[in-house]
Amino acid sequence: MLRRLAPLLALFACNNPDHGPDSGLASTTSPLLTDPSTPTDGDTGPISGGCGPCGSIASGDLAPAGDARVDGLFLAVDQMRAAVRTTGDEFGADIRALGDVYGVEIGSVDASAVADLASAIKADFAANTEGAAVLVTPASCSSNLTVAAAAMSACEADAGCDVQPPGDELAVRCDGQCTGACEGSCQGELSCAVAAPGVQCEGDCAGACATDSASACPGECFGQCDGSCLAVDTNGDCAGACDGMCVGTCVTPEPRACDGSCNGTCRVEQGSAQCFGDVACRGECNAACTGTCAGQVVPPSSSSDCEATPDCAAQATAQADASLHCTLPLLTLHVALSIDVDQGARAGFLARRAALTHHGVRILHGSARLRALLLGDVAGETLWPVSPLTHLNDTLTGVIDLGLGDDLEIPAGRVPCVIPALQDSLGLLAALSVDASATMQAQSAFLALLTDL
Repeated sequence: MLRRLAPLLALFACNNPDHGPDSGLASTTSPLLTDPSTPTDGDTGPISGGCGPCGSIASGDLAPAGDARVDGLFLAVDQMRAAVRTTGDEFGADIRALGDVYGVEIGSVDASAVADLASAIKADFAANTEGAAVLVTPASCSSNLTVAAAAMSACEADAGCDVQPPGDELAVRCDGQCTGACEGSCQGELSCAVAAPGVQCEGDCAGACATDSASACPGECFGQCDGSCLAVDTNGDCAGACDGMCVGTCVTPEPRACDGSCNGTCRVEQGSAQCFGDVACRGECNAACTGTCAGQVVPPSSSSDCEATPDCAAQATAQADASLHCTLPLLTLHVALSIDVDQGARAGFLARRAALTHHGVRILHGSARLRALLLGDVAGETLWPVSPLTHLNDTLTGVIDLGLGDDLEIPAGRVPCVIPALQDSLGLLAALSVDASATMQAQSAFLALLTDL
């Protein structure tokens, strides 16, 4: 019976430093159970590699089935747990650090505590500045293709199939937004992304738009501003946030209409005159996508002929979703310092602003990660048709409902462990959903601060 992966999974469960006593998973010192009631592999004694009670994912047994098609789902649950709890812990640490900077005592890190901190930050800005502008470039999130390919290959190998290592560029099926090369047709509004080294853009421009006409600039204006500009260069021209109309160059990473010359990326409709040459897809791809995928991803099979591929794909998708990664956002806090503030007070304010920027970037990053995991949402746009956490929950429920079929190579001694482990995983996901929702509520209170400065 082919079960080469199970000992490795159990080794990971028993020796991963993330699985400490406070992690919700097993202590690294959990002994191998030898109780007579412990399910066995037949004549070989207790379950190989076991490090916790039968059927308990919370105690660290991530390979109760001995079949990677099922055990891969338990790994996905553990990856989801690590992502949610690590993000929550990091958010708490950042809020407490800012509380120390602004002299606010933080007890429990919740929306109320963040509101108290926000009041102190607003008071600091009001006392030291004559105006402020906050510019945010949101994080972008995508499924982890490296994890998907590794999980697919390991699962097919565990099923006894001949596998080939994945290549450097992985072409995947992407049920969401593909950013990169699409082997089929790319669809969606302004889904053709054209490299724009100084061209007239008939769609939206992400980057720098140079124009002789006055227009609102939601980013940084370099040129003439007919309103208040928070920063000027040595020539007296605006070189920062402008609250009026800008004539010159407007720099913003978010796509916007540009009636001048675009330097960056020009996003146009598929089939337009500008959609040719060095172009990429940024939309729905009906075939293989090479690049990044914000959505459910299915990696290609590592074997030319493997009956286990469909079930292997399910757990690979679950792991890719649970271990999704997000780019770091950009946060810039432009201020016009008050002329009534002395040098010492000014230096103190600038130091606090630097701390707010540092921790603010981390909080924005964590917020993007949690929203992607729980809601399938990135920067206000739903990219995962079914959120990663919901999809994993549905997949586990489906396995329970269908039962453990004969096609799965689960030793008879392990069967009593598997269904309880699946049910235990559903309970853990429900708890994670509650924890993440509370964290997102507190994060929203911090994000509201940035819009109010």
